[in-house]
Amino acid sequence: PKQGGGTLLHLTLQSKEGLPMLILERLLQAKADANARDGAKRTPLHLAVGLRDAMAVRTLLRYGARGELSDARGLTPLDYLQSSSSLLPAEQQRQQQLQQQARA
Repeated sequence: PKQGGGTLLHLTLQSKEGLPMLILERLLQAKADANARDGAKRTPLHLAVGLRDAMAVRTLLRYGARGELSDARGLTPLDYLQSSSSLLPAEQQRQQQLQQQARA
């Protein structure tokens, strides 16, 4: 089911709490749609590529994620990979927080 414009797959990929890869795998084994779209028409593959999560990308592709699907801006997951600003805003913020904590 969709929550906040995304599916449980989308939410799992955005979460770094607990065991997201185990949850991702279980959802896909239970026939979750690997090509479901959120409010911005992003698939879970868009998110995984944007987060540079190679393990999630491989898992999604193994379960039928399609790399040619474009988001609301017309970008495919490959476009996200080639973009220098591929990290999603939430992940960028998390990276900045980690860097600040490392300096403290």
